[in-house]
Amino acid sequence: MAEYMAGKVDDYADGDRKVVVCGDAEVGVFQISDKTTRTQQYDEAESHIVCPWHGYEFSIKTGFHQGNSRVRLRKAELTIRDGEIYVSV
Repeated sequence: MAEYMAGKVDDYADGDRKVVVCGDAEVGVFQISDKTTRTQQYDEAESHIVCPWHGYEFSIKTGFHQGNSRVRLRKAELTIRDGEIYVSV
């Protein structure tokens, strides 16, 4: 699994997000209430995120589609090491 730097923990305030290019994939890294969360690239809106291509809404905390619990975002592996955030895909 390849590992990509997503920045320093201190660079993310509560509510911040960053899209990290990980090879052919783009991964969204979100800072929510001192808990860093990661999903595929989507835009944040309140307690859910919206796919810019399809308009699907997902829970930012669980990854589940708001109207169909069988549809879910894939999570990327996230590691915090020496104050830096790394994403593995």
